[in-house]
Amino acid sequence: MWQRSRTPRKRTSGASTQRPELSRCAKAAMLTQRNGSLQLRSKPRSPGVTTQSSVAICLNNLAELYRGQGRYVDAELLYRRALVILEKSYGSDHPKVGATLNNLGMLYKNQRLYALTEPFYQRAIAVRTKALGADHPTVAASLNNLASLRHAQGVHWEAERLYQRALTITEKTFGQDHQPLATILNNLALIAEEQGRYVEAKFHYQRSLAIMEKVSGSDPLYLATSLENYAGLCRRMAQPVEANLLEARAMAIRAKYTGEMQAKLR
Repeated sequence: MWQRSRTPRKRTSGASTQRPELSRCAKAAMLTQRNGSLQLRSKPRSPGVTTQSSVAICLNNLAELYRGQGRYVDAELLYRRALVILEKSYGSDHPKVGATLNNLGMLYKNQRLYALTEPFYQRAIAVRTKALGADHPTVAASLNNLASLRHAQGVHWEAERLYQRALTITEKTFGQDHQPLATILNNLALIAEEQGRYVEAKFHYQRSLAIMEKVSGSDPLYLATSLENYAGLCRRMAQPVEANLLEARAMAIRAKYTGEMQAKLR
């Protein structure tokens, strides 16, 4: 559920949500423009799901696809259309509304439109907390996202406080070995490193990597990014041998992944 940065030495945002079947929605949905308004032709996936809810979910999932492709204008249109449908169908305090608010915030964060980002993150936290409780994992995801925003703005003390809140909730929910923990720990490591707290940063990096290597299904590119982050810290700490080993591991992972992707395209 957690979105992760692909760029070395970058903090990672939390999860975008409602995106389990992007390709199926992209194939099944027919988007048309009529009289300047967007329409989606789609049938409900099951009798228990309303037509409007199904439309909103597909709109949101297609928006996620477009966001990943950098088609931000198209993504914004779809997110906002989904938000209108969900608020009309469920009210303004429903978890599905919170999910779409979270995703809109991430869209603006991707574009570095920080003034637009914050209201959506704050509202997503409020909606999710009210609907699901303060210790729900989606609240932790939104806290991580807001922390990432504060980190980007250079407000390190608040970013660290928010990351710690997200970490506490995630540990309480999933235990000590779960992928979202690795994301938050990597972000905490970056903050500690930027502030010169290298020993603390190293601890967080090591714990993050241990989780990713233990948990099956971890994203190989994110693992490579985390190895590169840790290698950068080792160089700052005048530990070139360890840094070289970490960078070599990262290169091997990226090379293997590239080879596997090329094989699938043949």
